[in-house]
Amino acid sequence: MRGLAVIALLVLAGCGRVIETGVKGGRLAPCPRGPGCVSTEAADPAYRMEPIPLTRVPGQAAMRIVQKLMQLPRTEVLLNRAVAETGESYVQARSKSMILRLTDDLEFHVDPASKLVQFRAVAHWGYLDLGSLRRRMVDLRRQLDGEL
Repeated sequence: MRGLAVIALLVLAGCGRVIETGVKGGRLAPCPRGPGCVSTEAADPAYRMEPIPLTRVPGQAAMRIVQKLMQLPRTEVLLNRAVAETGESYVQARSKSMILRLTDDLEFHVDPASKLVQFRAVAHWGYLDLGSLRRRMVDLRRQLDGEL
């Protein structure tokens, strides 16, 4: 029983952190301190993932991202925004873990200038996700690769 209490405390150690979202200056927000974040724009290898090459029209790529996100269990698309002047698109979703229902924010920035889709995923609660956030994004990236 003590072991379970220790695990619960570790999971909830970072409760209530405020998550900055959106694109500012053409970039997604940086990862907050501590684990529980992956980003294609992170310099630190602990957070870094490779962006997805953009091969479609940005609006079509954003719609494909939304379709994939809607297929994920316990995931809700919050925002799908296009910027007409630049052709950029931004998609934001929220996903919950299966057992503890911990919330993660998922963001995608479709950038036609770089011909890349940048993304970031951040855990709202706690620091100990046992790598589930990274595994989710590796799997999602694999599904989207070649489709955007």
